[in-house]
Amino acid sequence: AYVDYDGLRGHLHLQYLTPYMDKPDAPSAEADSDLYHTHTPVKLTWNTPERTEQCRLRLYRDGNLEQDLFLDEEQFTSDTLPAGSYRAEVSACNRTGASAAATEFTVVDTYTVTYHSHQGADIPQPQRSQGGEILRVSQQIPQCPGFVFMGWSDTEGGNIVTHTPGQALTQPKDTDLYALWR
Repeated sequence: AYVDYDGLRGHLHLQYLTPYMDKPDAPSAEADSDLYHTHTPVKLTWNTPERTEQCRLRLYRDGNLEQDLFLDEEQFTSDTLPAGSYRAEVSACNRTGASAAATEFTVVDTYTVTYHSHQGADIPQPQRSQGGEILRVSQQIPQCPGFVFMGWSDTEGGNIVTHTPGQALTQPKDTDLYALWR
């Protein structure tokens, strides 16, 4: 600020000068993917244009504001986000205004089925759902010399068959299945 005193008329004039005459240029924002799974971290990055004092991230899920953050860094990483359609708006702000950019991405429900053999062989590989699809128990039958495979239990050390090959897994959640032998 500077002061100008007009002694003849007795007026005091104050003028505040801002170091920024224009609002910042728009940042460029991007997600490192346009499709994420609920168990996958989401990473957003952007550049900080000149004349930026602060960056603001507004994260919308299915049209509703989920997070409103002021950040010093040029990235945002979330361990996991719930399923939905997202829009991330990044604003570069200073005292004279703001410029914004946006990126969109989707998070879909996923889950994994993991098989355990209890000393058997030929165990199915883990299965991962893609976007909420219903998985079926693997048709692959594990082998254990001297034993007959009975089915799968959802309890380690269990003795009741809860799942059979080809059966639909109707509860979309991470599941561990344990081979039962007779």
